[in-house]
Amino acid sequence: FQLFCFMVSFFTLISLS
Repeated sequence: FQLFCFMVSFFTLISLS
C-alpha cells in the first residue's frame, strides 16, 4: 500500500506540472 501511495503521489505531481 505504501508503494501504491508513492506512485499515486508521483503521478499526481507530474500531472499537475
